[in-house]
Order: sequence, then C-alpha cells, then structure tokens
Amino acid sequence: LKTDYLRSIEIGARVICSAECHSINGNIARTRGEIFDYDGRPLASATGAFMIASGGPDFASIGETPTL
Repeated sequence: LKTDYLRSIEIGARVICSAECHSINGNIARTRGEIFDYDGRPLASATGAFMIASGGPDFASIGETPTL
C-alpha cells in the first residue's frame, strides 16, 4: 500500500472517500482510493496490491453473527 498525504486536516472534520478495486489478475487485486475535504480539495491518495484467496482473513464474513 502506497499512501500520499497531501494536506493535513483537523480531527473530527468530515471527509469524502472514494475507493475501487480496478483490477484482479490471478490472486492479486489492485486498488486505489482518494480522500477529499468537503470543498473538493484532495487530502490523500493511495494505491495498493493485495493477495486474495491466500488463506488470510475472510473479509466477506465481517459483520455476520457467529453461529454457536
């Protein structure tokens, strides 16, 4: 994950975030995202490449109630 912090912002300020997975090749997912303040000024941007289906956490099940 590569993150570029472009400008600081006050704690508690409202922001707008957009993110996407723009490519999946084999078990590599490539992503990008941006954060803007409410005036449309960029605050941060990021790109990343992540392994999927690698035996790590199952993020699809986050928020589900565990069965007992």
